[in-house]
Amino acid sequence: MSGQVKLLKERKGSVTVTVRMSGQVNEWTSKTVVRTKGIGDCDSENEWTSKTVVRTKGIGDCDSENEWTSKTVERTKGIGDCDSENEWTSKTVVRTKGIGDCDSENDWTSKTVVRTKGIGDCDSENEWTSKTVVRTKGIGDCDSENDWTSKTVVRTKGIGDCDSENEWTSKTVERTKRIGDCDSENECTSKWVDK
Repeated sequence: MSGQVKLLKERKGSVTVTVRMSGQVNEWTSKTVVRTKGIGDCDSENEWTSKTVVRTKGIGDCDSENEWTSKTVERTKGIGDCDSENEWTSKTVVRTKGIGDCDSENDWTSKTVVRTKGIGDCDSENEWTSKTVVRTKGIGDCDSENDWTSKTVVRTKGIGDCDSENEWTSKTVERTKRIGDCDSENECTSKWVDK
């Protein structure tokens, strides 16, 4: 499986990542990442702190319309980013989904995200060291096939985090989904929503 990644700047505050895979099997048709910046974050147009991710799937991706088999997404930064203290050098996301993982077509078994920083990052108050996200979904978690029971996100920052208004020290985010939470059956109650 080979992939190409294309980063396009739509407007300030929006980046579109289009992923193409050979044979277009297991492919996302498009992925749009909308990120918001705080005051004084950086002069780099590609720098962000928080984000909201909207993902869409294509026809014929898998036997299950919402299921992943496996996929790698690579994100790269643009020219001139290197001087920004908040810059990512690259980000690789590996997601695994195998046949028989669950009886629910939308079920994740697990997801691990590893982010690495470039040389000199350690002195930056906004630097990430690493982030691991584990998502679990079991049979019968909810009456809604798209429902998450919970999600825990642990983020760790370096020294001096407290002085920055946009800084995370560490945080746990729990997402709950039940039928009737919202008018939309796929909507989460808490923030930081990945659709």
